Amino acid sequence: MEQEEDDFDDEQHGEEEEEESENEEEDGQALWDKALEFRFLLQKAFSNSNRLPQEPVRSLFCDSHQGVSTAYSDLVDSSKQILDSLAELQEVWLS
Repeated sequence: MEQEEDDFDDEQHGEEEEEESENEEEDGQALWDKALEFRFLLQKAFSNSNRLPQEPVRSLFCDSHQGVSTAYSDLVDSSKQILDSLAELQEVWLS
């Protein structure tokens, strides 16, 4: 009788672990899907930013108006922050 109870407890524990593992897998997949969606949305912004003027035209363009220079600097800074955040997120997922 006691052996049957132990077997039943082991079976329940195994089912709970399996269910928890499935939930973790689903959560991981949902996070991955959102990250991929986010990456697609960012692709257009990064693609457009790659079309911005490069040196020496960039300097002439930015020197023409302070607002342009500030906006350009803000764009570069925010792009670096986004890339750093994505790299950090990737490290967490892969660890």
